[in-house]
Amino acid sequence: MKEYGSDAEAFRGFFVDDPTATPILVLGDDLDSSYLRVSLGLSMVLTQGRSGFLSYERILGRSGITQQGATLGLRWEF
Repeated sequence: MKEYGSDAEAFRGFFVDDPTATPILVLGDDLDSSYLRVSLGLSMVLTQGRSGFLSYERILGRSGITQQGATLGLRWEF
């Protein structure tokens, strides 16, 4: 994937009951401009209307972030 708007974002806010209305500024990190999403999946179809699948996904190349997930699904007829 390729991100083109990778500048750091800023969030500015304040507390409603603050009589001085002092701003709170939170700066985000620069986004990674390039990273890779890797996915692997398996599926099976068995007799008597049974089937299932397994999927694994991971994102590589993003600094400071680890993201992965797995999905399992089963189906049977009755």
